Amino acid sequence: AKALADLPNIDVVVIPDSAAFAIMSRVNKVILGTRAVMANGGLVAISGTHMIAAAARHHSTQVVVCAGPYKYSPWFPSSDGCFNIFESPDPVLPYRERDLVAAVDVVSPRYDYVPPELVDIFVDSTGGHLPSYLYRLLQESCDEAKDLSWCIHE
Repeated sequence: AKALADLPNIDVVVIPDSAAFAIMSRVNKVILGTRAVMANGGLVAISGTHMIAAAARHHSTQVVVCAGPYKYSPWFPSSDGCFNIFESPDPVLPYRERDLVAAVDVVSPRYDYVPPELVDIFVDSTGGHLPSYLYRLLQESCDEAKDLSWCIHE
C-alpha cells in the first residue's frame, strides 16, 4: 500500500478484512490473485478471499481473478476443505493464554475455496475467460499435449 501511495495520482486506502463488507458498496471492481484455479472455475486462494468475493457478489461488484495458465488445475474439488492446509493458531490466539486456549477450538486455514459462482471473469496471458469455460481450456491444453499424464481424456 505504501509503494502504491507513493505513485502520483493513486489514492490508497488500507481496509482490514473485518471492514470489507462495509466498504464494498463503494468499490467498483475487486481484483484477486489465486494459488490455483480448479477445473470447475473455483479458486484455491489465501484465507479471507471467500469473504471478499461473497461481499462483492452481495453488492453486485465485479470480481476479476488474475492467474497465469500454469495455475489451472485439472482437478475438481470434492469438498471445501479437501485441499486446505491448517496453520498454527498461535498468531491468532497465543498459547500463553492457556485458560482461553483450553476453552475454545481455533482453526487457522491457509487457503479458502471460492466457488465459481462468486467469480465473474478470469484474466490470463491469453485473455479473459468465464469460469464455465475453464474446463474447455484445460481440455484444449490436453489435446495439444497428449503426452501429459494429468490430462483428462474422454
